[in-house]
Amino acid sequence: MGEESAVRAEEIGKVTVEIEKLIATNNANALLEKTTTARRSKTTKGPSIYRVPDYIKKTTNPDAYRPHLVSLGPFHHGDKALLGMEAHKHRAVAHMVKRSGKPLREFMTAVKEVAQQLRGAYENLDKKWHEERFVELMVIDGCFLLEIMRTFRAFRRGGEVVDYDDYGPDEPIFSKHGYLYLRCDIMSDMLTLENQVPLLLLQTLWHVMDPEKLIQEDGLISKRVLEFFGPLVAEVKDPLQGNEGIHPLDVVQRSVGGNRRQCRESAKEYSVMPCASDLHEAGIYFKLSPAPNGFVEAVRFGRGVLSIPRMTLYDNAERVFLNLMAFERLHPGAGTT
Repeated sequence: MGEESAVRAEEIGKVTVEIEKLIATNNANALLEKTTTARRSKTTKGPSIYRVPDYIKKTTNPDAYRPHLVSLGPFHHGDKALLGMEAHKHRAVAHMVKRSGKPLREFMTAVKEVAQQLRGAYENLDKKWHEERFVELMVIDGCFLLEIMRTFRAFRRGGEVVDYDDYGPDEPIFSKHGYLYLRCDIMSDMLTLENQVPLLLLQTLWHVMDPEKLIQEDGLISKRVLEFFGPLVAEVKDPLQGNEGIHPLDVVQRSVGGNRRQCRESAKEYSVMPCASDLHEAGIYFKLSPAPNGFVEAVRFGRGVLSIPRMTLYDNAERVFLNLMAFERLHPGAGTT
């Protein structure tokens, strides 16, 4: 083993030992003081998580394609601006594993079994991500996402505390405080194309944690993702029809796009949609549709009137739409929103 490989192995061992220690001592919040003071789903055969090429970045907003708060997956792992969240990720793993009653090695083993499929989701993955390091990263980032979705789900439903009393009162991330002040940033980062993790990962981790619930409810992970992004996406009924998506961005893209993809595929001709001002000059009138917020399929045209549903846009709307469009441009079969 070379010197560089030996150093890598030592680093991986330290992180795993650290998390095991937090679980064993039932003190996952110990890292908080340090930071404040200092089973299977459908997958595609080819990659589905891409680095956004320069020819796309140059024509839009380059800053929109990078995570601002938390790195997920290998592409931005280690970025200095995102290192502050790493300790919080480790605490998330410790809490989730402790609550499940299963040993950490069981989660690691399960992810290792699908590691090849997970690696295949990333376009041109760097060779430095050897299996052991990659599996550890997947477990940490996957547990973090499941914990974020679990805790924020409770607060969105009006709860003052999370479902399980396992985080301290001064918790900055998995708390009402985190929900109020970090939700939009975390949502945006979760919908950044370069920052995706496969839903197969989340499903694998959930299968270890609670296999019965996963079996009982088809498309559980995708439904939880849609519920998490509720304020940002259309309120559609089960857009994946019981099947899991590829990753969170794919789930949202399908939800926003609805069933129009099938309509486009069956169409014989394609045309460019004129802008609103051109339509108005041509005599087209616009009307607010009573359909649910952002329900794209409710767009209707008849007798010279175009009915469009209300759409609420947040501060991160530009980032979300740019990453949705980048995914559509880079991933065959993604369609368009």
